[in-house]
Amino acid sequence: MPSLPIVLADGIARFDIFTKALEKKLNLPENKLTDQLEYFKGVKGHLESHGFTVFHPDVLFAGSVDKRAEQLRDRVNKVLTTSGSEKVHIIAHSMGGLDARHMIVDKGMADRVATLTTIGAPHHGSPVADHLEKPGGSLLLEVLSNVIQVDLEGVADLTTD
Repeated sequence: MPSLPIVLADGIARFDIFTKALEKKLNLPENKLTDQLEYFKGVKGHLESHGFTVFHPDVLFAGSVDKRAEQLRDRVNKVLTTSGSEKVHIIAHSMGGLDARHMIVDKGMADRVATLTTIGAPHHGSPVADHLEKPGGSLLLEVLSNVIQVDLEGVADLTTD
């Protein structure tokens, strides 16, 4: 019996955004080098070498948990269609754990996910996000958002509130 596909859900502000943009612009095929540049460095290749089917879905860089959960849901549904499987396993890091949990509970995906493993997910919030939501931090976020031209709404979803 083939194993269920594995979906790797990344955290906020994933550091591989520049390499992903370059890969897309140059239309590079996925290979061992690109696997080493992914958010989950080498994990996909390692799992695939042990017979698993693994997917790295892209979600917003730092968008809200709600938006990222919707994108994750869409990616998981695509994985299910592509693989012919009825369920997936999800391994999620940091905010990806919140995205996956929200997707499962609030986006109707409980029957499509066999397991969810979270690593370093801020289930009780992050003190760093608390500081970024204060006046000095919010100014920093505003400047950063304007400089890199990305949605940073997700920081507010990471507070301890």
